Amino acid sequence: MSTQALTTQSSATWWVECGANLPNGRFTRNHIMPADKVNSFRYRYGNRGVFVTAYMYDSKDQDNANLYGDFYLDFDYEISEADDKEQAFNLIRQEALAAVHYIRTIYGIERDQIRIYFSGSKGVHIVVPKEALGVEPNKNLNTIYKMMAEDIARLYSLTTLDLKIYDNKRLFRLPNSIHQKTGLYKVRISYDELTRLSFSEIIELAKEPRLDPRPVVHKIPRAQMEYNRYIKKLNDYLNRPRNTQVAIKLDYTPPCVEYLLNNLVPQGQRNDTIAFLASFFKQTGMPKEQAEETLLEWNEQKCVPPISSREVRTTVNSIYSCENKMGCSRARILSKCGGESCKFYKKGM
Repeated sequence: MSTQALTTQSSATWWVECGANLPNGRFTRNHIMPADKVNSFRYRYGNRGVFVTAYMYDSKDQDNANLYGDFYLDFDYEISEADDKEQAFNLIRQEALAAVHYIRTIYGIERDQIRIYFSGSKGVHIVVPKEALGVEPNKNLNTIYKMMAEDIARLYSLTTLDLKIYDNKRLFRLPNSIHQKTGLYKVRISYDELTRLSFSEIIELAKEPRLDPRPVVHKIPRAQMEYNRYIKKLNDYLNRPRNTQVAIKLDYTPPCVEYLLNNLVPQGQRNDTIAFLASFFKQTGMPKEQAEETLLEWNEQKCVPPISSREVRTTVNSIYSCENKMGCSRARILSKCGGESCKFYKKGM
């Protein structure tokens, strides 16, 4: 997200959350502030490893606020020391270019309206202006954006597009900030640069900050029509007839939960996985204190690296204090579905 993208839709205050990597290797977040204070936060932490939410909020209560922000896509790929980095980046490049082609063809948004960033490590971020889509503040904006991203991924069978980044508190690295591991900047690159430059040449560009102008964008009727189609699709789903049968009591451990309990969880999925497991424990009738102790121990053994004990307790408390339940749809994102071997396979959890 560009800091210029943090301009408000009106004179009302819009809020964001910021986070930063600390010199001791830990991560701090939950810094809630007006959107126009982001640059102050950036330089307080030396412009290194600094993040801001992909969305702005019309109140400090992020869970109940309306969300407002650009549509974003994050292409990344795990590269080991043994991998050919140029070859790996070429896959990211090809898939990012395919997404740009989709946005131009389906939404009618031209290349000069689409912002492309090199992440400062190996990833590519694509940002589509909310103005072109005719976006209005919406509590479910993150879900709408995920539906849009899923269709792009499905059409091109994309393997590097991260579909796990559409929660309502997603942090995105600030443009022209320094990546805490590589020392490179997250920089704006042109479509032409993404198309023709090698990975090593893009690395050279990222050794210095670059201009990041936000183009003047007006509503594009075709783009708004497509965006509204997803709003309708989501509303139809939310308003569908509900099954009035009594919910199944969770008196056994489904394969998806078993998998999460026994496998390592990488950075980027830790909080979501803890929230899902806490929801499962709550549905089994486990007391909150027992769930908290279980997940504190699990966090130390399975999260890479472990998150803070305070974050674990905060997440568990949040899940146990709300009425919402996480079930099969969330499990399919985080884990491996057991299929017909699970008794919830057709009925849903």
